[in-house]
Amino acid sequence: DFTRDFQRVLFNQDGFIAGLHNLAFENLYKHLNKNNMKVLLDGTGLDEGFGGYRVHQLHYLSLLKSDNKKLFNKAISEFHETWKVPRDKIIKNINKVNKDKNLSIDGTKIANSSLLQEHVLKNDSMQKFQYKDLKDHFIDFIKNTKIPRNLRIKDRQAMKYSIETRLPFMDHRVIELGLTFPSSEIFKNGYT
Repeated sequence: DFTRDFQRVLFNQDGFIAGLHNLAFENLYKHLNKNNMKVLLDGTGLDEGFGGYRVHQLHYLSLLKSDNKKLFNKAISEFHETWKVPRDKIIKNINKVNKDKNLSIDGTKIANSSLLQEHVLKNDSMQKFQYKDLKDHFIDFIKNTKIPRNLRIKDRQAMKYSIETRLPFMDHRVIELGLTFPSSEIFKNGYT
């Protein structure tokens, strides 16, 4: 039941739930507990360390736009063919990435700064942060934004049902490997 699960998750998190997919996790943890399972292996780390999110690809395209017009046009065409996104919408999303480096995995804003401005963002620090390159973006996802938020939410849900969540792809060797690949090897033919 959506309403019941939403209320449970919201209460357990003692705050925002960062997406409806966490309602599905609520049911997964409940199922694992009911079936006496104690450990869940989670895929966290792969997309973050190997550029698997749409926002990573938008950052890559943004860098190409500045540095290599020929490769940029090729990459835009590949992205368009692969994902069936109109070229003008791709350009619009790239421009959004250039204006606000603090975007979620799908390219939407992490926070509504107009709601936070008065209390939290007195110095507008979220808007001023700029990534030097794509690896900085990956590292920020791993150290500061995506992973800490993700782990907080999953840990609270898993603990509620006495489930231990393990993250084999967060092993430093896996993450370090992902960070060694050049952008041109991570993004090919419109895919990551």
